[in-house]
Amino acid sequence: MKYNTHNHINISHVDTDRMNVTVACIADTVLRPLSEFGTSRDLFGYAGALEIVAEWAKEFYTLYHAKMEDWDSFEETDENIYNAISWDEFATYWASDRLKIYLSESGSDPLKQFFGCSRFPKIIIVIKGSTVAAVYSTTPFQHSGIRSLEFT
Repeated sequence: MKYNTHNHINISHVDTDRMNVTVACIADTVLRPLSEFGTSRDLFGYAGALEIVAEWAKEFYTLYHAKMEDWDSFEETDENIYNAISWDEFATYWASDRLKIYLSESGSDPLKQFFGCSRFPKIIIVIKGSTVAAVYSTTPFQHSGIRSLEFT
């Protein structure tokens, strides 16, 4: 399942108590591993992890707020894919899944892995032995017909 991380919520219609508890549930579940992941790869620090958690809380709120209002009905439906016994347990399982998706997407893209949210153009050249094995760049570039480079 692909998640939309650009949710826009009309703040005047947000149940702030429910949103605060949602943020707390998600943060308790993912903040530490997310922060450690970002820090270990020089992608983002604690503040960046908090920003991601806030986005995920908005995403969860958008997807599930109305359903969580009547938990007793929701609990018995097929939409309760985690067989959770409470809405905060559901949010915790959802956050764990969201983290797994984020980590798998970040690990599969070399540019995300090396550059994260950086806005500055960068280039990575992977050299095996004395030849260029791969080139990754945050900006498009054209080569001038060079088939291989050798370094001595």
